[in-house]
Amino acid sequence: MKVKLKFKYSIFLSMLLILTVGMLSFLVLRAIRINQMEEHERYLFQQAKIVNSYVNQLYIKNSYENHEKFLEEQSDEIVKYIKSINDLNAVIFNMKGKKISTIDLKYEKEYDEKLIYYGLQKNIAYKNEKEYITYVAPIYNKNQVGIIKFQYDLKKSNDFYKKIRSHFINIGSFVFIFSFLIAYIYFHRYTKVILKLKKFLINIKEGNYKKVSIIKRRDELGDLSEGIFYLSNEIYRNIENMKSEEKKLNLAINKLKALEKQQKTFIGNITHELKTPLTVIKAYLDLIDMYEDDSVLLKDAKLNIRKESEVLQDMVEKVLYLSSLEKYEFELQSEKVNIKELLEEVYKRMEGKAKKFNIKMEVSLENAFILGDKEGIIHIFMNLIDNAIKYNTSDGNVLIKNYIQEDLVFIEIEDTGIGILEEEKEKIFEPFYRSYKHSDKKLEGTGIGLSLVKELVERQKGKINILKSETIGTTFLLNFPLAK
Repeated sequence: MKVKLKFKYSIFLSMLLILTVGMLSFLVLRAIRINQMEEHERYLFQQAKIVNSYVNQLYIKNSYENHEKFLEEQSDEIVKYIKSINDLNAVIFNMKGKKISTIDLKYEKEYDEKLIYYGLQKNIAYKNEKEYITYVAPIYNKNQVGIIKFQYDLKKSNDFYKKIRSHFINIGSFVFIFSFLIAYIYFHRYTKVILKLKKFLINIKEGNYKKVSIIKRRDELGDLSEGIFYLSNEIYRNIENMKSEEKKLNLAINKLKALEKQQKTFIGNITHELKTPLTVIKAYLDLIDMYEDDSVLLKDAKLNIRKESEVLQDMVEKVLYLSSLEKYEFELQSEKVNIKELLEEVYKRMEGKAKKFNIKMEVSLENAFILGDKEGIIHIFMNLIDNAIKYNTSDGNVLIKNYIQEDLVFIEIEDTGIGILEEEKEKIFEPFYRSYKHSDKKLEGTGIGLSLVKELVERQKGKINILKSETIGTTFLLNFPLAK
C-alpha cells in the first residue's frame, strides 16, 4: 500500500516536534530536579554542621565527661533545637546504632540499617523517598559520638516541580501545535508543488501533453518543473512528427497502390487503343503492297494513314502529359491568373476550328482572379472547348461564361451537341473511357482528354461536374477559389 507524501510529512513533523519538545522538557525538568537535590544536600549538610556546633556548645556548657551519657541525656534537646529553628524532624542514634532520642519522625518506617551503618562509619548518606529525604550525618565531639538522622519533607519541592512540569506540558503543547501548523503550511506548499509535478507526469503518461505547464519558483522544484515542461513539449513534438510521417507514409502507400492499379488498367487500355490505329495503318500498307498500281487506293490509304497517325500522335502526347502530371506534381507553377483574359485567349485560338465546323461561339465573361498554373488552366479549357466543338451538331452553339459566388469563380461551357447519358456521367472522367454516343468512328478521340482535364482541375484546387447532360447538349461546370 502506498503512503502519500503529504501523510509522511505530517507524521515526520509530528514525530520531530514531539521529540524536540519532549527532549527539551526532559532536559530542563531533569536540570531542575538535579538542582533541587543539590540545594537539599547543601541545606542538610548545613543543618548537620549546626547540630555539631550546638552539641559542642552543650558539651562545654554542662561539663560532661562521658560522651555517650551526654548524648543520651541531651538528644531530645538537640532534636527540639533543630525543630525550633528549621522545622526539621530528626532522631539521634548512638554508636551502637540504637535510637536514643524519644521524639519520633513524621513518617515512621523501619530504620534503614544501611544508612545507619554508613553514618557510623563517619560518612554522610541520604536516601530520596519521593515524599521526603532521609539524611544521615555523624555527630562529633572531638570524636564521633553518634549520628543524627534528618527527615526532610519534599512537599514544597515536589509541588514546585509538578507546577513547572505542568507549565512545560501546557507550553510544550501550545508550541507543538503552533509549530506543527506553521511547519505544515510551509511543507504543504512543497507537497502541493510535488503533487502537481506528479499530475504533470501522469498527464504525460496518458498523452495529455498540453496540460503540462511551468510552475514559477526560484528553486530546484521550479527547475524540475521547467524540465518536465520542456520534456513534455519535446515528446509531443516528436510524436506529432511521427504521426505526420506515418500519415505521409500511409498516403504514399495508398497512392502507390492506387497508381499500381491505375497502371495496370492504363497499360491494358492503352494497349487496346494503340492497337486500333496501328491495325488500320498495317492493313492499308498491306493493301498498297498488293495493289501498287491502284491510284485511288493509294490516295485513300494516304488519307487514312495520316488520319490514324494524327490520332496516334494525339494519344501519345496526352498519355505522356497525363503521366507527367502524376509523376511530377511539384512542377506546377502557381500564379495570379485573370480568368476573363485567359478564356478570351482560348476563345480566339479555337474560333477558327469552330468556323470550320460551322459552330457559333458566344462568351459572357467578367474579371475574376485565381491562383493556378496558367499553362495547365489553358490546357483545361482548350480540351473542354475542343470537345464542345467536336461533339456538337452542325450549326450548333457553344456558350462560355463565368460568374462569382462568395469566394469562388464558376465557369460554364455549354454546347448543343449529342449529350452524355446519365449513367455515364461518372465514368466519363476515367482514362480511355468513351461515351457510347461518342464511339462512332467518325468522331475522332482517344478517351484521355476528360481524364486529363479532371486531373488538372483538381491540381488547381478546383472542381468539375457535368451540370447538364440530357438528350441534347452538355454543360460542364468548373469552380476555382478566388485569389485573395
